[in-house]
Amino acid sequence: MLSISVIIPMYNSERTIEKALDSVAGQTYPAHYQIIVVDDGSSDRSAELVERYAEAHPSADIRLIRQSNGGVSSARNAGMRAATGQWIALLDSDDQWLPDKTAVQMNILSQHHEIDLIGSNLQGGQTRILWKLKDKLSPIRIWELFIKWHPPTSTVLFKSAIIQEVGLYNETMRYAEDGEFFLRICMRKNCWFTPEQLEFFGQGRPEFGAGGLSGNLRGMQRGQRQILKYARKERAIGPIQYVFLRLYAELKHWRRVLIVYNRNRKKR
Repeated sequence: MLSISVIIPMYNSERTIEKALDSVAGQTYPAHYQIIVVDDGSSDRSAELVERYAEAHPSADIRLIRQSNGGVSSARNAGMRAATGQWIALLDSDDQWLPDKTAVQMNILSQHHEIDLIGSNLQGGQTRILWKLKDKLSPIRIWELFIKWHPPTSTVLFKSAIIQEVGLYNETMRYAEDGEFFLRICMRKNCWFTPEQLEFFGQGRPEFGAGGLSGNLRGMQRGQRQILKYARKERAIGPIQYVFLRLYAELKHWRRVLIVYNRNRKKR
């Protein structure tokens, strides 16, 4: 039977972790799911809840790894080092997969053996690159990543062998770490996107500016600039593309600043 290692970094997630685990256990695709939860120094009952969940579901392959707080990249790396599946899937502890998530993706992969990584949309979301909607199965081009970072992390499924070639997450990056990791993969491997909406994101919170790492817009922008410079250094994008994408990133940043400002103003 095909095996999928599901990596779940966890930090003070007692309110959401069980729903995340339920969403893996409820997948309709018949695979062996190795669920690796990495507790990144939580101070709440998160780890206890995972242990109780594993006891209540003895047929599930659930492993809890505890470590001192090192950040989400460190936690994901710990999980990937322990992974034994043919495929690796990423899932944040406050996200949930829809029941057919892996079934949809594995059906595509069974027909397109050249694909190394695949991701999809969030529930209720769409992916648009400038004026064009990505509404069909299609490859992810490097320059597209800097217009719209996609696919969302918790929708990603990739061959575990990729890690041997591209390496793990860059633990020195506090912001935009997913983008840097996916960029390295897309520079070397076949990365594809499918428009199906297969994940419920963050308990319905906004994609940015609502807290956590994504709440620091300035930090996110610093990470974006760092990734752009890396892509140019590696010649993944040309000089004209770099100038355009750098300008686009700055405009998008200030647009987000205004959106968050207006959102917070309405709450007062």
